[in-house]
Amino acid sequence: MKKIYTAKQMMWGSFLGGPVAAIYFLTTGFDAIGRRDFAKRSLLIGIAAMFALIFLSPYIPDSVPSATFSILFAAPVAVLSKDYFLTKMQIEKSTEFYLQSTWKVFGIIILSVFLYVIISIVCFYFFESIGLINIE
Repeated sequence: MKKIYTAKQMMWGSFLGGPVAAIYFLTTGFDAIGRRDFAKRSLLIGIAAMFALIFLSPYIPDSVPSATFSILFAAPVAVLSKDYFLTKMQIEKSTEFYLQSTWKVFGIIILSVFLYVIISIVCFYFFESIGLINIE
């Protein structure tokens, strides 16, 4: 039996954990259901979108609410999870899958936020060092 996240766990984990969590949940979710092609596509598109967000973030006005960025990554996860992934009830009835722990989702959220901060800092300094952005 394979451990799998519910659609709600994936959506809330992505909303609270940001882009790194969204990439993780989609990639592992598609792997678990045997859709390796979608897992690879999710990984590539997610990484590209995350770096685009990091690059564009200095140019986004302060008036834009920060929740917008969480929604930006959680919305595709919510749409895809409803179409491709199982609900809690479906997982409990399944003989092929069983539920991932919500505590694990919480841990992934914390780790994802930490990793996103580190990735953002490294990217900002890299972008500044090659002259793409000016951090003041």
